[in-house]
Amino acid sequence: MAKIVVLLVALLMPNAALAESRFDGKWHGESCASGATLEFIVAGDTVNGQYSSGIDHSRINGKIAADGSFDGGWLTGKFNGKSFIGTFTRATKGTACRVTADLQ
Repeated sequence: MAKIVVLLVALLMPNAALAESRFDGKWHGESCASGATLEFIVAGDTVNGQYSSGIDHSRINGKIAADGSFDGGWLTGKFNGKSFIGTFTRATKGTACRVTADLQ
């Protein structure tokens, strides 16, 4: 019986380790667009949240690669420790704006 418990624990541990990431938590930031804010949650390698600039609201969705890079379509960048630096690109105008966010 003890061998079965040890085997089950060994099988489950790697999955638990993969479920968490060093970037987990609530993030808040801003972009170079006047008054624009970012708020998103990182859980494992998944990012979900919102970009708001008063009149413009866009969802933030995507996956973080093993090296910390993120490609959410209109928002790309890189997570490094407790900071994120990226670029917001407006599809309608083709303009790019710098974005920063910090783990809260």
